Amino acid sequence: GMIILEFSIFNRWGELVFESNNFIPSSLTNGWNGIFKGEPSQMDQYAYIYTAKMPDDKVKTYKGTFTLLR
Repeated sequence: GMIILEFSIFNRWGELVFESNNFIPSSLTNGWNGIFKGEPSQMDQYAYIYTAKMPDDKVKTYKGTFTLLR
């Protein structure tokens, strides 16, 4: 299956708020829980980028934005 090689989330100021490496996408323990520096992050728009190794061993990079809601 697919493996996430690198996964990063940034706030609107470009500050890295979360990073995780080498996990399978369905792993619930490798996602971001919305906490940054011990505090709940504010509702805002965040950017993500991840690099995935596909089942055919090709490596692809995806990026986009999402809105954190509370």
